[in-house]
Amino acid sequence: MVLLMGIAIILPVLLFGINYLRNPEEALAFKAMGQLPRLFLFVCFGWWLGGKERNWMFFLILAFSGLLLATALDPDLKRHIIQLFKGRRVDFNILNEQHVALFYSIAFIGLLAFSHRAFRISRRSLRWVVFVLCLFAMVICVVAILGTQTRAAWLGLGVCLLVWIVHGTLYLFRQRHQGPIIWIATLVIVLASSSIFLFKDSISHRLASESKTLNALANGDFDNVPYTSIGIRINTWIEAIPWIMERPLTGWGGNVRSTVIDTSDRLPKQVKARFGHFHNVYIEFTLAYGLLGLAVALAPFFWCISTGWRYLHDGKLPLDLLAFTAYGSLLLAVMSTFESYLFFWSGAYVMTVLLTPIYSHLLGCRQPTASNP
Repeated sequence: MVLLMGIAIILPVLLFGINYLRNPEEALAFKAMGQLPRLFLFVCFGWWLGGKERNWMFFLILAFSGLLLATALDPDLKRHIIQLFKGRRVDFNILNEQHVALFYSIAFIGLLAFSHRAFRISRRSLRWVVFVLCLFAMVICVVAILGTQTRAAWLGLGVCLLVWIVHGTLYLFRQRHQGPIIWIATLVIVLASSSIFLFKDSISHRLASESKTLNALANGDFDNVPYTSIGIRINTWIEAIPWIMERPLTGWGGNVRSTVIDTSDRLPKQVKARFGHFHNVYIEFTLAYGLLGLAVALAPFFWCISTGWRYLHDGKLPLDLLAFTAYGSLLLAVMSTFESYLFFWSGAYVMTVLLTPIYSHLLGCRQPTASNP
C-alpha cells in the first residue's frame, strides 16, 4: 500500500510531464496535483493507530461524533429541522445535501455493523445504555438521509440492502446461530418502513421529478434528455466522452473539467453558469488522470477488501469490520456515479474513515509476534 501511495504522488507529476510535451499551455492551465495523493491519508492514520482494535474503534466513534457536532453547530439548525419535517431539502450548512447524505449513510452502515458490540459489555445497565444510544444514532442518520432528499443515497443504500439480503440468506443456511442477522433484519425493516411512511410525500416527489429523464434514457434518446437534476448530469457526461476518448490513459489534468463544460456547444448557458464539474467520480478521474489515475484511486478499496476477506477466513479479522468496509465502499461506489466525492476533501475524508480501521487492523495482523524462548 505504501508503494501504491508513492505511485499516487508520482503519477500526477508524470502525467503532467506527458501532457506538457503535447501542449505546454494546456498542461499548465489544467495542472492539479493534489486530488490523487490525498486519497491515501488512510495509510498514515492506519499506521498511527498501531493496528489495535481499541484504537480504530475510538477513531470511528470520534469521526461520528465530529459529524454530529458539525450538525449541532449549524447556526440555522432549528430552521433546518423545521424545513426537514415539512418535506424540504436540508444540508445543515455542511457543503451540500449530497455530501451530508454520504456522511450519514456511511455512519448508518457503521452503526448497523458495530452496534452488536454493545452486548459484549459486561455491565448490564451500561450495555443497554450503549445499545439505546446506538438506536437513537441510527434514527438520527435515517432522518438526516431522508432530509437531504438525495436519491443517490437511497439507491446506494438500496443496493447495499439487496446485496446484504442475498448474503444474509446464504449465511442463514450455513449457520446455526441465526439470532444476530435476524435481529439486524428486523431493525432495518422497522427503520425503513417507518421512515418511508413519514417521508412518503418527499420521496414520491423526488422520484417522480425524473420520470421524463428516465423515459428518454430507456428509449435511447440521448439527444433530448431534459435538463433535470439527473438529466444535467447525463448531458455533461456526454460532453466528456470525446475528451476522454482523445486521452484515455493519461487524461488532461485535474482542472480540465470546467473547461470541458464552458467550451461545450450544446449545453445551455444556465447550465454552464451553475455547474463546473461532472458529478461523477469515474468520469472526473478518467478525464483528469486517465484510466491510470482511476485505477490508482480505486485500487485501495479492492486491496483492503480482498486482503480483509482472506484474513477473515484465517480468523484474524472481525466480520463486522469487513462488513463496514465492504458495504461502505459499495455505497460510495454507487453514490460516486452521481457526485464527484473523491475530487473534494469530503471524499478524502470518507475514504479515510472507511479504510483506516481495516488497514490498521491488517497492519497489526502482519506484525510479527515474539515467540516464547
